[in-house]
Amino acid sequence: MPYLSADNILLHNQPGHDQVQGGPGGNSSWEREQSMQDRTRSPAPSPDASSPSNTIEARPSGFVPGTTGDEINLESRLTSLALEPRQGRTLVNLGSFRRRSCICPIDKVCPAKNDNQYDCRSLVREHQEWMRIQNRKVKHWLPTTSDLEEIVGETDAVEFIKLLQKVTVQLAPGQSPRALRNALVNLHRSMDRMREKEMTQPVLDNTHIINEIGHFLIDENLRERRTGFVPMATIEDLTRLHRKWLSGDLGVRANRGLLHDGNGGFSTDPEWPHNRSDDYFGHGHLVPAETWRTRAEMHRDGAHGPRVAGIAGTAFIGARSIVMGCYGPEHNTYADRDAGSTIYYMGTALPREDCDKEPTNVKDPVTYPDGQVIASSTGAGPTSSTRAMIRSSTTGRPVRVFRGSQLPENNPFRPPEGYRYDGLYRVVGFRLLKKERQIYEFTLKRLEDTTGVYAQGPLRHAMPPPKVSSVRDKKRRFQGNSPSPVPRASNPWGSERREDKRVRNHITMAE
Repeated sequence: MPYLSADNILLHNQPGHDQVQGGPGGNSSWEREQSMQDRTRSPAPSPDASSPSNTIEARPSGFVPGTTGDEINLESRLTSLALEPRQGRTLVNLGSFRRRSCICPIDKVCPAKNDNQYDCRSLVREHQEWMRIQNRKVKHWLPTTSDLEEIVGETDAVEFIKLLQKVTVQLAPGQSPRALRNALVNLHRSMDRMREKEMTQPVLDNTHIINEIGHFLIDENLRERRTGFVPMATIEDLTRLHRKWLSGDLGVRANRGLLHDGNGGFSTDPEWPHNRSDDYFGHGHLVPAETWRTRAEMHRDGAHGPRVAGIAGTAFIGARSIVMGCYGPEHNTYADRDAGSTIYYMGTALPREDCDKEPTNVKDPVTYPDGQVIASSTGAGPTSSTRAMIRSSTTGRPVRVFRGSQLPENNPFRPPEGYRYDGLYRVVGFRLLKKERQIYEFTLKRLEDTTGVYAQGPLRHAMPPPKVSSVRDKKRRFQGNSPSPVPRASNPWGSERREDKRVRNHITMAE
């Protein structure tokens, strides 16, 4: 399955146009990361703790509203959506009494929480039960398949090159906007097919497809791309293919480069030549909107190292990356809040004392000043992972942000499957919420750079990771017995025809 369907090409990164989003080799063994609470985000231990009971009205899974990219407009729009009548909405009973719809995951002003609460949810995960569940899930995180990958033929590669050259021709002054639109749509459809198949070195050598993509992406052609309003989504997808093939990683099987370690966990294959480390800041070798099905793949590809924890980094250098989506039906969760370009992210907490039975979301009687680290009554300070986030707020180094499909269903930026890289954010502030547990909330803002080392396009709704096109599937299609299609992400504008009309109108206005 492709990262971005040709039907959902977003030409929303143009000047004077609203940014509209549809929707959204490290260690040799991962078992070594079992005790990474002070180096990465993981929940604080607790003998027995519970969050207040409440009832949340969850939206259907197809709920994917469009946004303007502005967190204020987003919050007001989602607030009105969350407060609409309950007809046709699924009721998830999480307590013994009913309450109004909870919109804490997307808005600070939630009608379901009490005045003495920071949030309807617990502020942090409590440790024991959560770790037991997560470790059990890890045993099933490694995808397996015995099917042979379908291979990209020279005909496919030549057709792709012709489409890329056609886009280049249509970028010249005086060309038809309709022709440019059609060329871009056809190019994305061809890229969709490329991601599902294995590339081979003979095809690369005979067609010189890497050189053709590289020529299109060089800085000398930047002016033509901007004049022709080539969407950033096209640039990102081409860059992803170019870097992958250039590195020699030609396969598409999700479990490539991974081995069972014999203990129910997984490790990277030391002999696999494409292992990468996540020990870097910035984009590195990643491209925004890149997707993975599992945390195993993220570890292998050097995207986010920890196999369970949500923060990667140290108190000395700061946080390198964070993952949003540590949620579950038990409602024992991190109370992160997501407004797209702005994120409110919870740090980890100190272990709960045996005598401490207070829910984490109950407000302290004192409001603490922003940007200050205040020790607990016993002199204890924040956890190391929390200090990593605090350090990032002082260094200004950007943090890689990944969103997971376990985010609440009322989050419009939630990927439909797996994990998605949504670019670089900067930690712009933090505040203390719970003094004794040392729970801090961090504010992150997405970088808006369009050029330079931190360049990235607007947030975009990416498809799930590509579905491997196997030889078995090809035989079934040839015999007229095609397997059931995988559901595609919903188009926020409706049908393909409406999206094509939007693209056509946009290019016309640009001229």
